[in-house]
Amino acid sequence: MGSYLTPRLEAAGVSPLVNHIIVSVLWTSWHLPYYYYYLDRAQLESAIITSIPVFIALAFFVQIPTSILFGELRLISKSTWTVFLLHQMINAISMPLLMNGFIEVKGALAPVFTPTNEGLIVSALFGLVGWMLMKYRLKQTA
Repeated sequence: MGSYLTPRLEAAGVSPLVNHIIVSVLWTSWHLPYYYYYLDRAQLESAIITSIPVFIALAFFVQIPTSILFGELRLISKSTWTVFLLHQMINAISMPLLMNGFIEVKGALAPVFTPTNEGLIVSALFGLVGWMLMKYRLKQTA
C-alpha cells in the first residue's frame, strides 16, 4: 500500500507527516480482514499481547511510526523492494518467535515490550529512525 500511495501523495503535495498518517490508517485497515478472517484464531491469540479489540486499536496507533519509517525508506530508495524486504524480515523474525513460544510477552507491560512493531518501544524506535530519514530527505531536496 505505502509503496504505491506514499509517492502519489507526495506528488500531490501532501505534507510528509499527513502522507504517512493516511497511509498508516489505510495500511492498518487493510490488515483487519487478515487478522479477523485469514489468520488462524489460535495463532492470532497466541501472538497478540492483549485482547483482539485492544490489539486492533493499538495497531492503528503503533503503525503510524512504522509508516513513517517505511514511507521514508520508499521515498529515499525509490524502490518498493526496500520496504517489502524490511516488512518480510520483521515478520519472519518476530512472529515465529512469538507464535512458537520462544518469546513470551504477557501482562500489563506486554504492549510496551513486545519485539514486533506492535510494541511501543519498537514502534518508537521505528518512528525515530523514520523521522530522522524524513528530515534528511527534506534537507536533501531543499
